[in-house]
Amino acid sequence: MSFQAYLDTIKEKTGKGPSDFIALARAKGFLEPGTKATQIVDWLKDEYDLGRGHAMAIVAILKDSQTPRGSVDERIEKLFRAARPAGAKPMKVFSIACRAWVRSAPGRPIPM
Repeated sequence: MSFQAYLDTIKEKTGKGPSDFIALARAKGFLEPGTKATQIVDWLKDEYDLGRGHAMAIVAILKDSQTPRGSVDERIEKLFRAARPAGAKPMKVFSIACRAWVRSAPGRPIPM
């Protein structure tokens, strides 16, 4: 089962999507540092009757929601910095084109 299939099943079963669970978890204090996955899994089992696998998919979404992303420019620069060999000059033109492409469709994910 793919990750998206897990999310689709959760939405069918609970009527809630990832953003809904993020808001609910924030309200319950589950996005605070030190919260254990077991606490979240228990909450999802008790209130939404989700099994461990589906609950862990929500845990992954919650943890990902807390990961700092950086600006578009920082994320693209990180991609290019990691991709070029030591001593190579930056790929300025390609980098600029990527920034334009990302800005042309806000919300389009940048692979990391």
